[in-house]
Amino acid sequence: MARTSSQTSTHVSNASRINGRAVLEAGLIAGVVFLVLEFITGIVGAATSLGPATFTLQTALNVGAAPPSAGLVTAAMFLHFTLSLLTTFVLGFIIHRWARHYAIVAGLLYGAFLYSGNVVLFIVIEPELGLVNDTLMLVNYAIYGTAAAWLYKRRQAAS
Repeated sequence: MARTSSQTSTHVSNASRINGRAVLEAGLIAGVVFLVLEFITGIVGAATSLGPATFTLQTALNVGAAPPSAGLVTAAMFLHFTLSLLTTFVLGFIIHRWARHYAIVAGLLYGAFLYSGNVVLFIVIEPELGLVNDTLMLVNYAIYGTAAAWLYKRRQAAS
């Protein structure tokens, strides 16, 4: 049976929509994955144990290496998960029509892109910081992007 033009346009418009629930779940879970990776990286002394968001706020507030207060950690976690949701939304927008294997590769590259943006931003904010422990941070961001893409595609398929 042939499709009518209204059936075809409905099918196309539904396929072109990003799945908000998939973004929410993928963003939050990938955000937790990133925090766990940062914590592990912090244990080996290669990064801040509470992640880049805490470091960013410490730098912005000019509190130096003082132990983070509960308020700072709360603000950092809010910032971290807000950024995780926003970056996963952008990633979801890019990959929502792609096959899972292409989306996962794109997620890995997207994570590397996010890392590069953060490096540039930190060098602008704190020039003497330089590139410290970049390999592990790059890996963390790449895993974050890969996880976000995989989780998004998995939730998208389940919907």
